[in-house]
Amino acid sequence: MKKNLLWMLAAILLCGTMTTSCSKDDDNKIDDTPSTTANTYEVTIAALLPRSAAPYLQVKVDYTDAEGKSETVIVKEGDQSQTLGEIAKARYVDVTSEYRLKPEYIQILDDLIVRNITFKVPAGKSFEFKGTIVTRTDYTTPTDDVTIVQPCVISSAKRISGNSKDRSELATNGNLSVIANFGIDAEKFASMISRWNGRDIGSGSVTMN
Repeated sequence: MKKNLLWMLAAILLCGTMTTSCSKDDDNKIDDTPSTTANTYEVTIAALLPRSAAPYLQVKVDYTDAEGKSETVIVKEGDQSQTLGEIAKARYVDVTSEYRLKPEYIQILDDLIVRNITFKVPAGKSFEFKGTIVTRTDYTTPTDDVTIVQPCVISSAKRISGNSKDRSELATNGNLSVIANFGIDAEKFASMISRWNGRDIGSGSVTMN
């Protein structure tokens, strides 16, 4: 009986030693699984007003940022132009872009009044915007042939922090295009300008991930 009891005690001690050893091994094991942090993006809404259109048209941008703050921005003749971002510019010069400008129209990019609206959007948050044309009522009918390039509003996003899957977007919405080339006909010109008032030139409601 004593002998059996001694064997049982020895077995218990051995099990305890093995358990402790395994536990220590687990404690020393390195977890090499990379940690994932949520992304934050810098979103830019760019209003592009060609100088050829500025004497007759303005651009209105209504937007709501990720914090729910809503604002309206008007871009007009005489405003100081900002720099067109590389992501937005690529939309019109990249050979793979369906919106690439024809070579004879590339100079349009150097003749823009640009207004960039920039804010941060964490993953899971949303923003929305809408760009429309506002017809000026104080314009002077041109006395010579005039070519007008339609304004547009585009959005783009780039990741600025986080290491989750990157959902950055190239510039989307809106399109610069030559849509009018008029001779001198005051009535026809006034009719055209009137029809553009309120036209949607780029809008979206986006949730970043």
